[in-house]
Amino acid sequence: MTGYFCSPKAMEIEEVIVRSVWDSNLIEEFDEIKKYALLGYRVASFDTEFPGTIYGQYNKRRTPLDSYIHLKANVDATNIIQLGLTLYNGTNFIVWEFNFSDFNLKRGDLHNPVSVQLLKDNGLDFEKNVKDGIKSVDFAVLLASSGLVGNTSNMTWIGFHCAIDYGYMIKILTQEPLPTQLDDFLNLVWKYFGTNIYDLKYMMKYCNGLFGGLNRVADVLEVDRCVGSSHQAGSDSLLTMKTYIKIVPLFFAHLQSEQLYLMFSGLLFGFDDVQIQVAASVPADSCYYAQIAY
Repeated sequence: MTGYFCSPKAMEIEEVIVRSVWDSNLIEEFDEIKKYALLGYRVASFDTEFPGTIYGQYNKRRTPLDSYIHLKANVDATNIIQLGLTLYNGTNFIVWEFNFSDFNLKRGDLHNPVSVQLLKDNGLDFEKNVKDGIKSVDFAVLLASSGLVGNTSNMTWIGFHCAIDYGYMIKILTQEPLPTQLDDFLNLVWKYFGTNIYDLKYMMKYCNGLFGGLNRVADVLEVDRCVGSSHQAGSDSLLTMKTYIKIVPLFFAHLQSEQLYLMFSGLLFGFDDVQIQVAASVPADSCYYAQIAY
């Protein structure tokens, strides 16, 4: 899958390739990921595709705990289908799309029929995923040793309304159901991904005129989806990164990097009331966020 983008520095047309990852090339592609991370691709964005929401949430005035109970119920009950990963070095993007075998429609795995049909309409081949896809346990082993996560990682992570994406990642990395307590879940997110994580949906609270989902925000900011389509994880991860690159200088150019870090790092939309003390406890000189974004 290929497409084109304007490099944010050179503004030249360059080709973007979404690298499709299956069981057969999983080790090879993780070797490439580690290589690019060592070459300075230290900002990562990601997106997950999953079989929809199974359990609804009807309390409009929900607390962060209510939201987490809802998130945990759905993540525990369903299996990931795709993961998109984009790495960025300040100039160029490298994009991967991991296809998992965990979800089996014919086996009767829990799913939302509307969501599954939407994924089919956007080109996802569920039978191929079952046959040729990645086992999440194999992915977990390679991710844990890749240098992208854990105590040795110096990555910055970008997502859009990404609490549920982190939910699937934590489920995969631990190979266990999510913790019962919200605090324990957040501690696992920070353990694996650090606090240098940014949720664009939360950042939009401070962006006058921005609201809605990723596609709407990208359209308003005139950010092109240069490859793939919505609900393809690789394409969505790239669009998330490009939207982040557009938002930071447009809305936060007046702030110093330390201020940006203290305002937004470690905060996930919907859980920010619980997390608000965390950013202030991390040294500002560890911030890489604003340096790469402008």
